[in-house]
Amino acid sequence: MDTTRAPLRTGGRAWGPERVRLGLSIRQLAALSGVDKAILSQAENGRLIPSGAEYDAVTEALRKVRFETSALDGMIQQAKDAEAAQNHGSHCYADEDVTSVPQCGWPEFHKAAVA
Repeated sequence: MDTTRAPLRTGGRAWGPERVRLGLSIRQLAALSGVDKAILSQAENGRLIPSGAEYDAVTEALRKVRFETSALDGMIQQAKDAEAAQNHGSHCYADEDVTSVPQCGWPEFHKAAVA
């Protein structure tokens, strides 16, 4: 039995392209927004115009996912930067003279470390 997930798709209307960009299925968006998945699908395929309340609920759910995703991306980048800084040291120099120009491309890090 193949357990790979089919790629997300959309009819290209309403919030569909953003939903797919964020990696949400219609079922997940329905759970987050409280809007029935049939309404979501029909709106994305241009067969239904959502009410103002439905539209607001969906856009608010997408906004929250965008915010959480960008916050998580920021935390991941901070962790990567911290790890890279921790692994920096005298190996960045062409010789053992740590007063020379570092070969790693991070002169800002070395200025702070030497100061």
